[in-house]
This record gives sequence, C-alpha cells and structure tokens, in this order.
Amino acid sequence: MSKELQQKLNSRGRHQLESGSFSGIVEVLIRTQRPLNSDQKQQMRQAGCRLRSIVGNVLTGMVTDVEHLENVAQLPFVCQMELSTPMFQEA
Repeated sequence: MSKELQQKLNSRGRHQLESGSFSGIVEVLIRTQRPLNSDQKQQMRQAGCRLRSIVGNVLTGMVTDVEHLENVAQLPFVCQMELSTPMFQEA
C-alpha cells in the first residue's frame, strides 16, 4: 500500500485492504480540496474511478480494481477516501 493511500484512506478501509476483503469493483466515498473542475473529473476517470454522484467537494464512485485505489490516492486534490462497507439488517 502506497504512502498516499495509507494517509488518505480511513482506518477501516486500510484494514479491509490488508485483510483482502475486496476484489473486483470497489465503491468509494471521496472528499476533495474543493469541488472538481472538468479537468479534475477527467483525471479521476483516467485514474480508474467512475464517478457516480458529486455534491460540493464530496463524491461517490467506483473503481474497477483495488489497484486503481492507489491511482486515485495519488491525485493531489484528493484529501480523504472511504471504502464501502456491508450493511446488515438488525433483528
């Protein structure tokens, strides 16, 4: 795991990656320094993140492979990242 990914990914996400909990498509929540401009959106796509929704400087997306998380974390305008977690219905 790169230094950038360790710094930007929340602790639960780091644990999930280290334990091998993810493979294939990963949904992600990302906070950026400020709302993305069109060039930054293109950089996100080139890094392997397919954007889903954007509200201000918070966006949701999905990466097609865990390795693309490294690419997204290396973008200078990305501040924080969280990976999706399964939700369970309480009885």
